[in-house]
Amino acid sequence: VTMGYVDDLYNLQKSGRISQFKYYLSNILNAKPVMRVKDGFIVPLDKARGKIKAIEKLIRHLFKAIKSINETDLDCMITHSDDLETAEYIMNKLDSKLNFNEKIISFLTPALAVHLGIGTIVVSVAPSP
Repeated sequence: VTMGYVDDLYNLQKSGRISQFKYYLSNILNAKPVMRVKDGFIVPLDKARGKIKAIEKLIRHLFKAIKSINETDLDCMITHSDDLETAEYIMNKLDSKLNFNEKIISFLTPALAVHLGIGTIVVSVAPSP
């Protein structure tokens, strides 16, 4: 299961991933997209107004998706783009209920960070090998 959210849509607009109209509208509404990787593509999952609500929705969607895995031994990796505090918060929330075998918090790769921007969080949960 891989999900995440983008804090600022500026880089998505500059790279042509979203229109300028969507960028300005999301800025006015303080909208944050929650996304999921499905079949190798990043697809929208939900939207939230504000960072705190986006984090809550991300955690809620992760719990829901992890229940469908039916595994008890899980590992978690959170990658972030210069937002360690939020990454640690999400890891603590998830780990308090799921007790991961292995927990990793790392920086987002430069290629993804350029397109997704600062403040992006990506959470991956998988069965332990």
